[in-house]
Amino acid sequence: MSQSSPLRKRFIVFWALLIAAPLLTWVDRGFGRRFAESLTVWVAGSLLIVIGLARDSGGKQLGAVCSSRLVRGVSVAILGLLAILAFLGITRDGILNLLIGTACGFFSIWTIDPNAIAFRGNIQRVLLFAFSLGCVLIAGEIIFRLSPVVAITGGNSPGMLRWQLENYDKVVRNRNSLGLRSLHVEQAKPAGVFRILTFGDSFTWGDKIAHTEDTWPYVVERLLKEHKDPAEVVNMAHTGFTTVNEAELLNRSGWGFQPDLILLQYNLNDPLPSGPDYYREGESWLFRTAPLSPVFSEFLDTHSYLYSFINSKVQGFQVSRYYSNGYSPLYADDFSGWNAAQAALRMIGKEASEKSVPLLLVIFPSFAVRVMDEDSYPYADLHRKVAAAAQSAGFEVLDLREVYARFGRSGKSWWALPCDPHPSVEADLVAGQAVTKKIQELGYMRRASAN
Repeated sequence: MSQSSPLRKRFIVFWALLIAAPLLTWVDRGFGRRFAESLTVWVAGSLLIVIGLARDSGGKQLGAVCSSRLVRGVSVAILGLLAILAFLGITRDGILNLLIGTACGFFSIWTIDPNAIAFRGNIQRVLLFAFSLGCVLIAGEIIFRLSPVVAITGGNSPGMLRWQLENYDKVVRNRNSLGLRSLHVEQAKPAGVFRILTFGDSFTWGDKIAHTEDTWPYVVERLLKEHKDPAEVVNMAHTGFTTVNEAELLNRSGWGFQPDLILLQYNLNDPLPSGPDYYREGESWLFRTAPLSPVFSEFLDTHSYLYSFINSKVQGFQVSRYYSNGYSPLYADDFSGWNAAQAALRMIGKEASEKSVPLLLVIFPSFAVRVMDEDSYPYADLHRKVAAAAQSAGFEVLDLREVYARFGRSGKSWWALPCDPHPSVEADLVAGQAVTKKIQELGYMRRASAN
């Protein structure tokens, strides 16, 4: 076929547009992994066009199929689907990838057998398969949305989002001026009140705990008051915060509350990379996994109960397969995150010592383990390493792993939801009781009264 043929020109324009649009999208983001993946698809599509033109002289068979009602109807349906996806908020990258992928699929069918009759037959078989698969997926989605199934699975991402919208109390919904989930936000300390500041991440903030009063900091406040101790807890926890972030928050705002005691909650992911202005990396920095779907994964994960369930299993398999050491790499002696966490502990210890404010570090175990006893718990050495660093910085230490181990239960039995390893109301009650007992044993209230 000559270079000037109308069909070849149309292919060049069509494919150039498909390539140019993503290029404009990603040129300002750098040519990283996402661009490399797209480039692979473009190269594959270009090869399919070359093969197809070589097998279909002049593109006559392709032209006959493209002019058929079947292809026109499918094209309209695809454009309608793209419009719906755009309305639902699917990213431009995702829509372009779907368009390119659809084009590559069409060219693949063409190269299998360019004959117009066989070509249409192959398209019909693909459509029949897609329709059958769609029916199965829709049925699966309906099943995974049923209340009995959600009670077993937890609903994964869409179920958790719905739970949050329906269950969190007004303290969460009506954010106070400081953005804290705290029953007390006034900096001025009431006379005769023993004020406790709690710092931590989602374990202290109370992720998936509906009522603020049920989070462990307010279990502590309630139990102390029951013992006639006039205590007030200001909860300064933020979801995702690390020890470095908490040290910065204490320095910026915490001391203004005039605390009599600081409780610092510690989680095993606290040495994740962190920095000034509350910068921190999430666990995805350590556990780098690939989603089930290369496109629309974020949208599907937050809207589809079925996809989110399968995706969580795929992600969990990858973590167990490729990251069997869990959090251990974060505690290498030469890892900057661990060194920064230790420096943050020392900074808190120095400031607290200058202000004569006692410190208590509360170490939560990982609830993603089967057993909590010291001989089988996989992170016992890490707990000891953290405790030693905290004690050298001037902290008293309470390791809650030992507390939960006495119950002889699996880590999952303490989960807030079947799909969420955050501690439940029951787990927070146990933590609050243990912290209260530790405070009383150390005599912090008596010392404050004596002063």
